[in-house]
Amino acid sequence: ALQPRKESAMTKLFASILAACVVAAILAAPVAGKEGKERDSEPAKAAVIEINRAGHEQLGYTRAEMVGTRLSKFISPEYAAIIGDRIAELQEKGFLVYESAQVRKDGTVIPVEINSRTFRLDGQPAFFSIVRNIAERKRIEQALQQGEHDLKEAQAIGHFGSWAHDMA
Repeated sequence: ALQPRKESAMTKLFASILAACVVAAILAAPVAGKEGKERDSEPAKAAVIEINRAGHEQLGYTRAEMVGTRLSKFISPEYAAIIGDRIAELQEKGFLVYESAQVRKDGTVIPVEINSRTFRLDGQPAFFSIVRNIAERKRIEQALQQGEHDLKEAQAIGHFGSWAHDMA
């Protein structure tokens, strides 16, 4: 069973980091079913064992509410469904950077970029992740795409285009 860790050097380091950081334990492999065949494990195969203030505040929880809880609780359903695949890839490569979406305590969803690395904690597999809120980046990307669409539409209506030529 996962227990909150006592104040340690890791806890003190986390307190000094401004980005959302989480350490999660990779849980045991799926349990064999009645027929002796391996059954699918639930989507969450990891649980929070440490989180810094920026991490739990970003989601609107207290540290105590998050520690010991499976990651799937904090991930939007479409990403929670593939967390097992992400963890397998992370274990294979040792690191992984990917986009996901987290669910705040109030139910709002925020797009995030997660940068994870594996390590061993007390002899057990675990991973450390830095989680960046990318909502503003996504908003800017969407506005840029809309601007490009509007430009193409205006060029089609006006029967003109644009081109680039390298004079050098």
